[in-house]
Amino acid sequence: MEVVVFLFPVLAYVELLVCNAKDRPHVLHRGLGVINRALTEHRGSNRRIYAVHFGQRGNYSQPDLSICDPRIKIRPQDGMIVVDTSFDAFVTRDEEDTRPSHDPSWGKTLAQIPNLKETKRLIVGGFHYNVPRHCCVEEFVEKARQYGLPTEVDSRLTNMAFNES
Repeated sequence: MEVVVFLFPVLAYVELLVCNAKDRPHVLHRGLGVINRALTEHRGSNRRIYAVHFGQRGNYSQPDLSICDPRIKIRPQDGMIVVDTSFDAFVTRDEEDTRPSHDPSWGKTLAQIPNLKETKRLIVGGFHYNVPRHCCVEEFVEKARQYGLPTEVDSRLTNMAFNES
């Protein structure tokens, strides 16, 4: 089984990536198109898609869907994983302003993938890929590799989709 994990389809991240998309609507439209086409392609290749969501404030076991960007086409048939922190706790920085005050436990996040040991390939996407101090994608990939999972990043499912090149 091949699995695609998309970390945090959060509206605030998309808005931040395009820095006031009103000034650059073509970047927003193109970037979201790249992400959605990649998700469609993965579904067409019979890969299982899992969207990773922040937990609700005060109830981390329930996903906070109110902060999701509806333009990222997560489908009802896609799986859902919830990290053990809320968006607010995650974006609140520590005293040195270097790390979130509450990082997700990537091991617990991985454990929510059914039949994890049978996963032949894990494909990861999400925002803050290759961004210093905000490296969810890299941290998740590192943890998956520590578990012995063949893991790669699909840059089409990252902030790279919004590059203007």
